[in-house]
Amino acid sequence: MKQRNTQQKLAIERAFRISKRPLTASEVHALAVQDLPALGIRTVFRRLSEWVKAGRLVRVDYPGKPPLYEVVAGKHHPHFICRICQKVYDLDMEAVDVPVINPPDGFIIDGQETIFYGSCPQCYQRLS
Repeated sequence: MKQRNTQQKLAIERAFRISKRPLTASEVHALAVQDLPALGIRTVFRRLSEWVKAGRLVRVDYPGKPPLYEVVAGKHHPHFICRICQKVYDLDMEAVDVPVINPPDGFIIDGQETIFYGSCPQCYQRLS
């Protein structure tokens, strides 16, 4: 059982390494089964949940999108969403300055995101 668990872990880790962007659980599964065809989607969900709890991954939530997971980069950074394929990409830059916010009474802010929109290179090429 230990060997299988290690193979599953390595297949999932490789999915993040080769993608270099935040992934949905389904995207992680699609990439990981290339290395380990017997890998089940439920195993992927369990592993992602474990890694989020352990601080290895962060869950990124955007309205109208399934949860995304990315490797903890050590710094908060903005994301880019392609308006055509809807894939989310990391932008290799520090987050822009966050304005000081005074929320209304009773509101608690627990995070913020900076998002840029446009076309990814693959979609842009198809449009040209």
